[in-house]
Amino acid sequence: MRDEEDENLKIYQRVGAEALFAIFPLVVVAIVFSYEGRFLDLLKTPEWSFAAAVLSGQSLVKLLSGSANLKEEANYIFIGLVGSFLFVFVLGPSIVTLTYIILSKDISLWIGISQVAIFLMSISALFIVGGHGQRWIDKGEI
Repeated sequence: MRDEEDENLKIYQRVGAEALFAIFPLVVVAIVFSYEGRFLDLLKTPEWSFAAAVLSGQSLVKLLSGSANLKEEANYIFIGLVGSFLFVFVLGPSIVTLTYIILSKDISLWIGISQVAIFLMSISALFIVGGHGQRWIDKGEI
C-alpha cells in the first residue's frame, strides 16, 4: 500500500511541477498589479485564459500519450469522451475567452470571473486527467 501512495505522490509532483510553470506568469502579474494597487485588474488579464489553454493542452497530451502506452486493451470510447470534454469545455472556451480579451477594449467583470473558472477547471483536469495519463505513461497499465 505504501508503494502505491509513493507512486501517486510522484505522479502528482510531476503534474504539479508542470502546472507551476504555467501559473508562473500569473504570479508575476499578480505581484506587479499588487505593487501598482490594481490587484482586481488581475481578473481581466488574458494570462488566465492562456494558462488554461496550456494546462488543458497538457492534459490532452498526457491522456493521449498515456492511452497509447497502455499494455492492456483501453476503452477508447471513454478516452475519446474525456478528450472531447476537455476540448469542448476547457480548451475551446479558454481560446475564445483569450481572443475576446485581446480584441476587446473594455472587459467585463463577468468575463474575468469566467476565465478564472475555466482556469480552475483546467488545473483540475491536469491533476485528474493528466495524473491518470502520467500513470499510464509511467506504468503502462490502468
